[in-house]
Amino acid sequence: MTPNKPLIGITCGDLNGIGIELIIKTFSDNRILEHCTPVIFASNKAINFYRKSVPEYNINYQTTKEFDRINHKQVNLFNCWEEEVAITPGQMTDIGGKYGVLSLQTAVAALKQKQIEGLVTAPSIKKIYSPLISALPVIPPT
Repeated sequence: MTPNKPLIGITCGDLNGIGIELIIKTFSDNRILEHCTPVIFASNKAINFYRKSVPEYNINYQTTKEFDRINHKQVNLFNCWEEEVAITPGQMTDIGGKYGVLSLQTAVAALKQKQIEGLVTAPSIKKIYSPLISALPVIPPT
């Protein structure tokens, strides 16, 4: 990590919600890179799906699976899954919630391991997240 620029994780939220679209719009403005190094927790395929829906916004990013390969001069995408996922914007589905929770779990693990210094969560649908999160094991703080 660079001394004056925190590494900030961003979860994707529900895959069928507005989270990834908001992320693309936010990070299409490179001025944010003056203040932090963003790490989006999602998949390359999900980001590219939503990039097509907002072509007027251009986001450049580097994909990684290793924190020692983070590029502090651009947006980073930590690829949380590789498989194809059915994305149906505006539809509330268990699949959309499942991958949103996976993004959250991966980001929280990175935060606990001090691989990132802060965490921003994209919008999620509590009705879908609640059962998925309540099934997770409780990990006491260290």
